[in-house]
Amino acid sequence: MFLPVAIASISDAYISIDRINDFLQADELSVLPEVNPNEQYAIKVTDGEFIWEKSDKNENDSSPTISNEKALDASTVSTPADLAENFENSHPLSPRSHLCNINVSIPHGKLIAIVGSVSSGKSSLLSALVGEMKKIKGEVLFGGNLGYCPQSAWIQNATLRNNITFGLPFDEEKYLQVIKDCCLEQDLKTLPDGDLTEIGEKGINLSGGQKQRVNIARAVYYNADIVLLDDPLSAVDANVGKYLFTNCIQGALAKKTRLFVTHHLHYLPQVDCVIYMENGKIVEQGTYEKLMNNGKSFSKLIVEYGETKNDDEIKNDEKSILKGRSQTFDLPKGLMSTEEQYRGAVNNEIYFAYFKNAGGLLSILIIIFLLVMMQGTNIVNNLWLSFWSSNTFELPIGLYACILKFMKSQIAMGVYCAWGATQGIFSILCGIAFSYSGVKAAKRLHYNAIKRVLRAPISFFDTTPLGRIINRAIGTFILIVVVFKWFIIPLVPLTILYYLAALFYRASNRELKRLGSVLRSSLYAHFSETLTGLPIIRAYREQERFLRNNEAFLDIENRANFLTICAQLWLSVRLDTIANILVLFASFFAIIFRFNIAPSITGLVLSYALQVSISLNWCVKEVAEVEANMNSVERLVHYSDDLEVEAENIMLDNRPPPGWPARGEIHIKNLEIRYRPDSPLVLKGISVNIMAAEKIGTVGRTGCGKSTLAMSFFRFIEPTSGSIVIDKVDISTIRLKDLRSNITIIPQDPVLFDGTIRSNLDPFNEHSDLTLWNALRRVHLIGLTSEKEESENVLSISEQKNNEKEQIMLDSPVKENGSNFSQGQQQLIAMARALVRHSKLIIMDEATASIDFKTDHLIQATIREEFKDNTVITIAHRLRTVVDYDRILVMDAGNVVGFDIPYLLMQKPDGLFKEMCERSGEFAELIEIAKLKYDSKLLTH
Repeated sequence: MFLPVAIASISDAYISIDRINDFLQADELSVLPEVNPNEQYAIKVTDGEFIWEKSDKNENDSSPTISNEKALDASTVSTPADLAENFENSHPLSPRSHLCNINVSIPHGKLIAIVGSVSSGKSSLLSALVGEMKKIKGEVLFGGNLGYCPQSAWIQNATLRNNITFGLPFDEEKYLQVIKDCCLEQDLKTLPDGDLTEIGEKGINLSGGQKQRVNIARAVYYNADIVLLDDPLSAVDANVGKYLFTNCIQGALAKKTRLFVTHHLHYLPQVDCVIYMENGKIVEQGTYEKLMNNGKSFSKLIVEYGETKNDDEIKNDEKSILKGRSQTFDLPKGLMSTEEQYRGAVNNEIYFAYFKNAGGLLSILIIIFLLVMMQGTNIVNNLWLSFWSSNTFELPIGLYACILKFMKSQIAMGVYCAWGATQGIFSILCGIAFSYSGVKAAKRLHYNAIKRVLRAPISFFDTTPLGRIINRAIGTFILIVVVFKWFIIPLVPLTILYYLAALFYRASNRELKRLGSVLRSSLYAHFSETLTGLPIIRAYREQERFLRNNEAFLDIENRANFLTICAQLWLSVRLDTIANILVLFASFFAIIFRFNIAPSITGLVLSYALQVSISLNWCVKEVAEVEANMNSVERLVHYSDDLEVEAENIMLDNRPPPGWPARGEIHIKNLEIRYRPDSPLVLKGISVNIMAAEKIGTVGRTGCGKSTLAMSFFRFIEPTSGSIVIDKVDISTIRLKDLRSNITIIPQDPVLFDGTIRSNLDPFNEHSDLTLWNALRRVHLIGLTSEKEESENVLSISEQKNNEKEQIMLDSPVKENGSNFSQGQQQLIAMARALVRHSKLIIMDEATASIDFKTDHLIQATIREEFKDNTVITIAHRLRTVVDYDRILVMDAGNVVGFDIPYLLMQKPDGLFKEMCERSGEFAELIEIAKLKYDSKLLTH
């Protein structure tokens, strides 16, 4: 009976031991060098060579991958083991994906800018300094402790204050100054509990700009001697970026050593030194003036794409920035809801839901029939063996003689074997029925839950052992009562005692299981969060604190397990006592009726009585386990029945015409949106008309509603009032599938799935390889290839000085969340995916924020060429990206405050767009580009 369980347990144990063995044999991470305050330089790297470590599992993988320049962004998965495995395999890079010949000597208190194209190694250099890359050779020395601000902001599921203080004692005066320097004052005013507001997992309830500013504030509050800033201004608008650079990077951190990765070239004249990187090497370093005079790659980049501030430009006014920043909606106080923990007995509806999904009444009747037949054949088989061995039936002499003769024949053996075979057949059929019903219920419950939520981890319990145990206990009692009629007298009170003990245990075990599930979720969430933020935790040397926190979560989770074991022991003592009393009575009646019952029958009865202890104990425990494990069904039923869902997808009679949208003409009328019925409006009566094939730039201060407008096109948020009409079709009247499959969005944080480049670009295999190659080439993720290379379906993504090429195929792997790609590369792949789909309406939400200006310039040229007949709406903080678009939509506090040609908007003295351009530090260049676009448009008309 327990063999399948034992096999499954052994299999699980083997997998666990294998994982533990892999973990214990893994290479140790390079420890950060000890800080030497007397070191002449803040950072000194001599002949440094670093690589991303590769797990043994992937060492023989011949598929090449793209160089990684971002820290790990592990996703939340079901178990810590999966999380650890994902983290271990997050950097499976080829041997040439490394930094080499790194020689830098950075004096104390200097501001060093690191620039270069996408995948040049900028972020990898910072990762190497914080110990996330393996050092092959060379020497690294630090003259102070480190603070690290990664490109992808890491936010804990904690209060805003705890995210900033990060384990340090709270110093109110210092804290308030950090809040001001990081431009967070206005944000705190909009949060329901200020800085004590709980921030959701991964900062889900903060905008990208807010998360990055919290990231920077953590580094400032930490008061490190050396601060590594990985493109910290990419997620904020030009106004806030200028404020952060002036008041934080050059202000609060003025006396610190700062390494500043950036694509904002107009800040470079204000830094002490510039490091220019290509292909994982430092090719130029020195002051801005020195590199400009060299006439090499850096100076060519600045001449072509540089942003130099005109002295006559209006200076950025700190008060106006602080005053101008606004949020348009309040966040709910209960940002992270407590996980549902049901109380009391499991509702009968939960059992009905399970049985219904398992096949309904017919399936239950079949299982009951098979259980009865299985146990019945078992009892009959044992009785036959007993009668056969005793050779007596207590029948009349004549009939007895006939039966005795029959029993001595070979037929008796055949009958016994037949009963055994029948029992085996019914046992197999019963097992199949249980398995089939359990799997069917699991599939249906899972499917129904998935329809409600896109990510709903499922854990389900197997009922097969329960059926066998309950069935066996019932059969035992029947046999004993039939043989010893008087046994029913003590059986009744003992059964009542069993029931009372089981009732008490059920309640305790049920609540302990529920509590354990909730506590286990907290443990997994903390483990996932820790893995995601490991680079930051190591950089700040906070490993011990997070280890202590993890142990605390383990202790809390184990409290429920300990109490569960105590409850089981409590039950075992009482059930064993009652079971022994049952055996005592069975033995007592066997002695009394020893002259009336055959010894073989007595032996069989006592054998069954001895099994009562085991059977009843398991029966009571498993009944309680069924109810406790129904907690999983409770959660799934809650997901599938009670969760609020998007608009029903049943409008089959209102389908858009084939090929919709054919032109991309958009009419937005009086659009109002709020996130919850009791929250203020986020969009306040927006009315905009966009012509077919227009290129529209959307700009505005942080929190003005730009991303909300983008989401409204996909009905991620249903409008409170108003409408969006695309090509004469009101999008609120059509199916979500029809809507979302015909328009494209390129988000600021691109989503890449575990698979290959091909599966990410064309998940449904609808396009040819040539189309996919062209898309990669058009977004400049790859370089031009020779005819020979293209015929072999091989593309080059970077050129080394020795003309060797690191190559990649369409079937090259993409890790979960694209963790083996830099942030810029992820955005380029998302752009390529949009090129492949070629929808008539394309929405780009900060799609080039992490890309250097040169690549951004090339991509904008691609957009103008490839999407010349498509309507494009681009949300941008980088004004240069959209200043040559057809029109600019300017938003402020949920309202449209400007919608016109960029050059005309710049002519308005008090216009918000002009103000933003002036504060960006590149007004002269922007107005020149806008004027050229305006003049060319006049000529064409």
